[in-house]
Amino acid sequence: MTLFLNGIDFLLAEQNCNQDVVKHTAVSRRQLERLFKTNMGVTPKQAANLIRFQKVWRDIYFGKASSLADLAAKHAFVDQAHLTHQFKRYAGVTPFEMQQKFAKDVAFLQSKF
Repeated sequence: MTLFLNGIDFLLAEQNCNQDVVKHTAVSRRQLERLFKTNMGVTPKQAANLIRFQKVWRDIYFGKASSLADLAAKHAFVDQAHLTHQFKRYAGVTPFEMQQKFAKDVAFLQSKF
């Protein structure tokens, strides 16, 4: 179990591919995927996509997104269309729509104080 947890720490610490994690943990790729799915409820790829989504969401929320192209490059998306597609899959709205929602919420809160 320690090797598995070390592999997870390694995976989350940097953008590593499965092959690097397999080398780090000394278990087969398939065994790592099974252990991950059993313990986390999602595959390593699904977890990596969720983590990447959370990082994009956080950048949008804190206003660190200068453009979709910059966000896509920063978070290793092939292009902004892939970013938009994946973001919409998890959030139900596009990154631009999320930016608009956050701006509207901030304006509302500022008007109340």
